[in-house]
Amino acid sequence: QEHYAPEQILTVKKPTFGSLDFGNTLKAIWEEVTAAGEAAEGEYPMEVDFTGFCTGICVLSNVVMAKAFVPEARVCVIEKACACVTPQTHQTAIAAMGPIQADVI
Repeated sequence: QEHYAPEQILTVKKPTFGSLDFGNTLKAIWEEVTAAGEAAEGEYPMEVDFTGFCTGICVLSNVVMAKAFVPEARVCVIEKACACVTPQTHQTAIAAMGPIQADVI
């Protein structure tokens, strides 16, 4: 498990899932981070972690949004911090994360 300094962690609050403002915010952060050139070779310059309820709607749609706006960033879903209406719908959503290149941790 990696640990980040508080100044490296940014919480983004958004009005709804599928928010274009959220995607644009991620893109702006990506541009700032990559311009600084601080990532070591072989490391992701930016990681976006997701938690939430409902895994199959809100979390999944935001993961798709993140991959669309910052496709080279590492996108992670913290499975134990997500839930859905039923365990089956949660597992179905988690299974959908792999093909869109999100890491389930």
